[in-house]
Amino acid sequence: PISISFGRSYLPSVAYLQLLGLGSAILSINGALVQPLLATGRERYVTCVVAIAAVASCCANLVVIPQFGAMGAAWVYVTTVALSTLCVLPPYLELIQKGPSRIRDRVQEREAYVCLK
Repeated sequence: PISISFGRSYLPSVAYLQLLGLGSAILSINGALVQPLLATGRERYVTCVVAIAAVASCCANLVVIPQFGAMGAAWVYVTTVALSTLCVLPPYLELIQKGPSRIRDRVQEREAYVCLK
C-alpha cells in the first residue's frame, strides 16, 4: 500500500508506521481504561499519569533520538503509551470489581456534585 500510494522511495517508512500503529492500538486500550476512571472521579490520578508520561517521553526522546533517530522516537512513544496504560490498569480493575451498580452510583454522585457547584 505504501509503494502504491506514495512510491517506492517511502518503503523504508513501513517499519516506523508499523511501530506507531502498535502504539496507537495500545493508546486505544488506554482510552477505554481511562474513561470510566474519569467518570468516577479519578481525574487527578489520570492527570498525574499523563503528566509523568509526557515528561518521561520528552526526556527519553532527548536521549534516544540523537543516537537512534526516528526509530528511537517511535520506540519511546510505544514504551511510554504502554507504561501509562499499565499505570491506569490497576485502578480500572479495582473499579470494575465493584460492579456496574457501584460504578453507576459513583457516576450519579459525581453528576449531583457537579450540578451543585
